Amino acid sequence: MSIKKLCKSYTNLNDKDIKKLEKVASQIQIMANLTRSDIFIDVLSRENGVAVVVAEARPFYGPSHYKEREVGKFAYRHNEPAAIRTLELGMPTRD
Repeated sequence: MSIKKLCKSYTNLNDKDIKKLEKVASQIQIMANLTRSDIFIDVLSRENGVAVVVAEARPFYGPSHYKEREVGKFAYRHNEPAAIRTLELGMPTRD
């Protein structure tokens, strides 16, 4: 499913915001390769404490920690508290 379809289905983002996400998503493969890590773009859904994964990149030069694609899956506060906190507050979460 595309970023636009996921955002329209599950979030309150407008077209301008979705275009920005699509632009960022076009660059995450480079970041995944450079850091040799999985990269995800999560967006808060309309449901409180839940985000949806709208994009992902796996490193070409190292192992991924995920067996399945995560795009379209949900991140819940009880599983991903730091990610949800960061999205809600708009500031980094560390440790």
